[in-house]
Amino acid sequence: MEVDTGSALSIIPKKEFDQMFPNRKLDSTDVILRTFSGEKFKPLGVTAVNVNYNDQSEVLSLYVVQKGGGILFGRDWLRKIRLDWSKINKVSVDNVNEKTKELLAQHASVFSDNIGCVNGIKGNLIMKDNVKPVFMKARPIPYALRPKVEQELDRLEEEGIFTKVPTSEWATPIVPVVKKSGGVRICGDFKVTINQQLQVDQYPLPRIDDIFASLSGGEKYSKIDLRQRHIYSSR
Repeated sequence: MEVDTGSALSIIPKKEFDQMFPNRKLDSTDVILRTFSGEKFKPLGVTAVNVNYNDQSEVLSLYVVQKGGGILFGRDWLRKIRLDWSKINKVSVDNVNEKTKELLAQHASVFSDNIGCVNGIKGNLIMKDNVKPVFMKARPIPYALRPKVEQELDRLEEEGIFTKVPTSEWATPIVPVVKKSGGVRICGDFKVTINQQLQVDQYPLPRIDDIFASLSGGEKYSKIDLRQRHIYSSR
């Protein structure tokens, strides 16, 4: 059981409840619970349990939920049971490094520092009629940035994002951007070359408020690393 001062009520997942209190029936409740991220849900029911701690004994309400991370000792019980905090404030986790190494090894491709690649999808650029290739000369780069730019270009080539070609009918100037870390981000200024030659499907971009509203009730969210978002590449 975990003491959680952020939980107004004491709760137990149904799986643990069935193991500890087999064949016990639940009483209905009108209580509505709210998660830390704001989602509301109703517990499966409530039951009265005997709580004994040191020389204290109380009959308290325990709310049963469908899913959960564990049994929570909430603020409602804390008002009735006086805990010896000196004996419960120690938290220990065993073999964290070993478990972390196992996860990293099992999902090596996910945690790799290399650029990922989307498989099974092929992108196409639809050009306007009678398009003529556009070749823009390279823009001058400050001497202080040249070593960093060359180093970044070499890295992108090694990772297979850039490919050297002897000649080309198309050429787009690059724009080096200095990052907070001191490194350089390579951006392609395609607005002066290929962007003008593309057939673009006009699509109204959704407002940020609409996007946030559509996330209401979500349970799982993904975080996407867009650190290489300024690079346009095909593989």
